Amino acid sequence: MLQQGKTEVFGGGRAARFPHRCKRRRSAVKRFLPIIMIVLLFLGGAGLVLYPVVSSWYMDRHQGQVVADYDEEAAKLSQEQIEDELEKARKYNESLLGNVVLTDPFNAEALEEQNTEYEDLLNIGGDGVMGSVEIPGQDIYLPIYHGTNSESLERGAGHLQNSSLPVGGTGTHAVISGHTALPTAEMFNNLSEVEEGDVFYIHVLNQTLAYEVDQIKVVLPEDISDLLIDKNEDYVTLVTCTPYGINSHRLLVRGTRIPYEEAQAKASSQAKGWDSMWGAYIAAAVAAAAILAVAGIRHRKRKKAGGQHEE
Repeated sequence: MLQQGKTEVFGGGRAARFPHRCKRRRSAVKRFLPIIMIVLLFLGGAGLVLYPVVSSWYMDRHQGQVVADYDEEAAKLSQEQIEDELEKARKYNESLLGNVVLTDPFNAEALEEQNTEYEDLLNIGGDGVMGSVEIPGQDIYLPIYHGTNSESLERGAGHLQNSSLPVGGTGTHAVISGHTALPTAEMFNNLSEVEEGDVFYIHVLNQTLAYEVDQIKVVLPEDISDLLIDKNEDYVTLVTCTPYGINSHRLLVRGTRIPYEEAQAKASSQAKGWDSMWGAYIAAAVAAAAILAVAGIRHRKRKKAGGQHEE
């Protein structure tokens, strides 16, 4: 009988012994569940908003490291080795005069075959990087890879095979291509903001070559007349797709070689873009503020409703 009495007194579990406490707990769960759902929805939305920004920032960092690695490899070379690399590049460029067939840099079918000898030129790190392109006023600083196939253009800028290698010299015209409107990287997004008179740089081995923009054109993909070599000029043309997201035409930004010292003075007057990482900071702050604001409002409403109910 005593055992049975104990069962009657202590049986039934926590719900039977503390009905009010369990009821309050269930009520709290119901009260906070909508807030939790809202927070999760906002986090998901914030993730979608922040993904391109954070991904772009990560790609910028990665590309910066690739450029730094190239510069480190170049610094290890002796002057004799550098001269040898440059001499081979110049001979390649001379072979192109009057004997070159160019194609649209973004025509994958026409670019399937790539010359093995070409791939070895200026490839001091063995990773396909031949240098870097810098546009200070637009925060563009990309490694330049051999070729303009999809693999090269997803990692940085690409050098159009059969155009001059970017080592400068009269009778050369290097063509450097880059994507626009990639969801995960900036690449040449800001190339459309470049104006005539702006300066950009090509860094190859221990050289920095300066080019002043003297011509900007929008052409059809098959129109390569503005990419041909002029035996009396030293050109570099930067190419990307346009209009943004449609890509039916090509934007050509051509620069003509100027002395590096003069270029420094011109570049110093160009407005610097802002660090793309600040975009991530601001977007994250806005998303966090929105989440906290909504959660706070919901919590106050529930609390107020609970107080009125108790009265």
